[in-house]
Amino acid sequence: MAADWSELPEDLSLLVLEKLPVLEFIRFGAVCTSWRSVQKSKKDCAASLGLPWMMLCDDDHENQTRGFFSITEGKTHRLVLPEIIGKRCCGSSHGWLMTIDRKANMNLLHPLSRTQIPLPHPPPPGEELPDDYNYEPGFLQCISVNKAVLSADPYVSPEDCVVMSIYGHIGKLAFCRLSDKSWTLVSQYPFLRFLDVCYYQGKFYGVDCGGKTVVCHIDDRNNPHVTYLLRRGDPHKTGTRYLVESMGDLLHVVRILGGFTDEEDNFRYTTKGFEVYKLDSKGTTWERVESLGDRALFIGYNHGISVSSSANDYYHPMCKKNAIYFTDNHDTDTYHDDGMSPGCEDHGVYNLSDGSFESFFPRSVTHPKLSPPIWCTPSIINS
Repeated sequence: MAADWSELPEDLSLLVLEKLPVLEFIRFGAVCTSWRSVQKSKKDCAASLGLPWMMLCDDDHENQTRGFFSITEGKTHRLVLPEIIGKRCCGSSHGWLMTIDRKANMNLLHPLSRTQIPLPHPPPPGEELPDDYNYEPGFLQCISVNKAVLSADPYVSPEDCVVMSIYGHIGKLAFCRLSDKSWTLVSQYPFLRFLDVCYYQGKFYGVDCGGKTVVCHIDDRNNPHVTYLLRRGDPHKTGTRYLVESMGDLLHVVRILGGFTDEEDNFRYTTKGFEVYKLDSKGTTWERVESLGDRALFIGYNHGISVSSSANDYYHPMCKKNAIYFTDNHDTDTYHDDGMSPGCEDHGVYNLSDGSFESFFPRSVTHPKLSPPIWCTPSIINS
């Protein structure tokens, strides 16, 4: 007699459910009513399933699907996402993408459920741009918001969710809550051009192009401002910077860049290496980190992610330890009529132990500037 899988005991169903990759997690609930009930009881479980996916770029803006490459499974999933056509992704945080269109309409987009949450129009880019700047179509769409991160999952904790953005050509800070009608600018010191922000221990932290680090104070809406955490940076290092929370520590990751000019006179960026620093216990200096242990970092346009690569971790068997997985998020002033940006092919895995590089996905010569590859942590929304 055939087994009635709908009568599988709940504790066994939970064991099965907790071993499934995220898409199988979704399909699990479609099998029968009892399995759906088990899935709904574990709605937060899938937030930690598998490694971050890399959302791929698509050359065809009319294509209503978008590819997401899973390192865990070693394959690409194509999701129907018409909501992303012609839009730029300016961030990824807590499983949500931040999108902006040519009219500066901004949304949070959950790629698995296709749920959208509208955000206010971004603030003006800031200081007047030079007269000879390249105003190709879509230019303002590219610089209105450079990057945005969330303090919390807007589905799980909507009242606690704050969006912090780096906006404009000169990299200033602004934030909004989900119920706000406009962005609030953060008062800050002159000459700071921010490259990354991170939510750490209840506050947003920012790092500028010279390595100066600030704490954002936004509880008082009448006086949002920053104070220096570390005023002294290392401006002689050429590259970009990231802040990542890892195992309770705040890490400062320096991506050292080089480059070359190709046959068509296009400048191509290349990553030469990484340096990792940890904020000391007194919060007064960055200490050099020689090893991440069993941790792996994922950086790019997303908020920085730290995951375990332990051999005992069922979901991360393909993840390299003591490594940095990176995608291309270098700023470039070049913008072509076809929406393509040259040299944006810089992604891979950096092994901190010996300074070597590996590839996890084939590199492209070009990608659309509106939608470069970006890490996105798969998560589930249960209705």
